[in-house]
Amino acid sequence: MPESNHSDRDKALLALVIEEAGKVNSDSNYFVGRTALQKTIYFIKAINVPLDYEFIMTILGPSCVQVQRDGEWLQAYEMASDVSESPFDYSDYIAGSQYEEFLNEYPEVKQYREQVKRIVTVKIPISRTDGFDEHFGLLL
Repeated sequence: MPESNHSDRDKALLALVIEEAGKVNSDSNYFVGRTALQKTIYFIKAINVPLDYEFIMTILGPSCVQVQRDGEWLQAYEMASDVSESPFDYSDYIAGSQYEEFLNEYPEVKQYREQVKRIVTVKIPISRTDGFDEHFGLLL
């Protein structure tokens, strides 16, 4: 496993969120983007799933630089992929080719799957065809 400066357990939870959100959105014209990922992780932490991420409030809602860095780390090691047609405009995250192997190293993370599913099915994503970035209905 490559070295990192943040909890690999948190990264495994982030990967689980990407996978579950991707399942919810896979049969639709929706996507799992950067802002959606930030808000989803924020609400998962709010329901007492143990995460070390620290958030600040911005105009778009909760934001954590480390979530973005960990997302990039997951992509670099093929645990997540950005399949966006226009990655400079928006992201569309899905589980990567190394996702299962990585998650298997952190079996304790799987116990949070139901809480993650609850949050990712509550959020209201926007459509790729709406002409907006990834800002959607969970405004604080």
